[in-house]
Amino acid sequence: MKHKVTTTLALLSILITTNAIVRPSYAIAWSPDMRITWNTETDWMPSIIQASDGKIWVVWHSYRMGNADLFYKIYDESQVPQWSVETRLTSNSTDDRSPSIMQADDGKIWVVWERGMDIYYKTSSDNGATWSPETSFVVSPVQDDYDPSVLQASNGTIWVVWERRMSIYYTTSADNGETWSENTPLIDTGYTEWHPTVMETSDNVIWVVWDSDRLFDQSDIYCKSYDGATWSADTRLTFDSATDVAPSITQTTEGTIWIVWASWRLDNLDIYYMTDSVPQHLHDIAIFSVAHHPNVAVVYKGLNVSIEVVPQNQGMEDEFIQVYCYANLTLIDDQIFHLSAGQLAPVNFTWNTLNVNPGNYSIIAVIQIIGETDTDPADNTVFDGAFEVRIPGDADFSGLVEIDDFVSWAENVGKTSDQLSISAYSDFDNNGYVEMADFYKWRENIGNHYP
Repeated sequence: MKHKVTTTLALLSILITTNAIVRPSYAIAWSPDMRITWNTETDWMPSIIQASDGKIWVVWHSYRMGNADLFYKIYDESQVPQWSVETRLTSNSTDDRSPSIMQADDGKIWVVWERGMDIYYKTSSDNGATWSPETSFVVSPVQDDYDPSVLQASNGTIWVVWERRMSIYYTTSADNGETWSENTPLIDTGYTEWHPTVMETSDNVIWVVWDSDRLFDQSDIYCKSYDGATWSADTRLTFDSATDVAPSITQTTEGTIWIVWASWRLDNLDIYYMTDSVPQHLHDIAIFSVAHHPNVAVVYKGLNVSIEVVPQNQGMEDEFIQVYCYANLTLIDDQIFHLSAGQLAPVNFTWNTLNVNPGNYSIIAVIQIIGETDTDPADNTVFDGAFEVRIPGDADFSGLVEIDDFVSWAENVGKTSDQLSISAYSDFDNNGYVEMADFYKWRENIGNHYP
C-alpha cells in the first residue's frame, strides 16, 4: 500500500509540473450551453423530442403572459434561421405546466401537461399547423394530478404516468387515445413519490423512474419496470445523503440506459447522470466525477472547500476501494468504502484552507482497489480545475493587503464573483457578492502579507 501511494505521488508531481489535465477515458465532448428563449419572465420545465422528419421539438411552460402557458419551438437544420419562432400552445386562465412531448407511430405529435389539478393532452397531425382540442383525463372528483410523462410503446399502446397526491398513477390507450384504461396506482407508499418519467427499452420493457423520500427523509431516485405481464419491485438507484429529484430516462441506440436528475449535493441543484453500461473487466474502478464548491477562481484563506469525488465500480466484482483527495501534492484525506459491481457513490471531503500557504492549487482525486489490480487504471486519477488561495483582502494577489485592494473593492461593489477580474478579485469572504462585509474583511487584514 505504502509503495503504491508513493508511486502515485511521484506521478502527480510530474503531471502538475507539466500542467497535464487528466480526464476520464469515457469523457464526452459537449457543445457550449446555447440559449433558445430570451423572454424576461420565467421559462420552465422543457421537454424535447426528435420527430421522424428529423426536426427537434422543444416545449415548455412560460409565465410571460401573466400565468403559465405552454410554448414550443421547432429546430430545422435545413432552414435559416434554424429555430422557428416561439408558438403559444395554450392560453387558459389556469396555469398550464410541466409538459411532456412525444410523436406517435402515426406521425401525431402529442403534448401532455398539467392544468390546475388535472392532466390534459392535445395532438397535431400536421407538424403544428393545427391542433386537436384540449382533452382531459376526466377524473371525478378532481384528484390533484401533476407532472405527466407520455410514451408510445412499440406495440402501439400509449402510456401516460403522473403524480397524484404523492403517489404515481398511469393510464394506457390501445387505440391512439380514443379510449383509456382506468387510472391505476403504480407506486403508493404513503411517502412522497414524485416526478415520474416513462420509457420503453429495445427489449419492449416499460421503465418508470421517479424520486421518493421513503428513506431517511430525503429524496432518492427509484425505478421499476414492466415486462408485459408483471411489474418489478421498486429499485433504489441513488444513495447520496443529499436530495436527488426530477429524473428523466432514455436508451441509446447501442442499448445503454441513461438516467439524469437534479441533485442538491453541493449547496445548489446540479445535474447528474448514470448509465447501466455492462462491466467489461473483473476488477475495474473509475472516477466518475470530481467537483469542488465554491467553484471559483480565487479562494481566500480560512474558507472550507467542499469536495465531492464520485467513484464507480465498472467491474464485475464487489470491491473495497480507497479514495485519496489532494490539493496539489498535499493529502487532504482518504476514505475506504465498499462498492458493489456497477455502483457509483459520492465521497465527500472538506479542505480547510486556514493554514494553507497562498498559491495556485488543483484538486486531485486518486482511487485504487484494495487487494486487487485494476485492469484499466487510466481513469483512476482526475484533476478538478485550478484556483488561487490568497490572503483575505489581497484582491490583486500581490502578497500584501493594502490600499490598492481597497480600490479594487470600491470599484466592484455590487458585482457578483463571476463578474470579477482575477487581478481585482474583491469577494473576500467568497459568498458570491462584493459588499460591505468584504470591506470589513479587507480592514481586518490590512498590512498582512505573504511571505
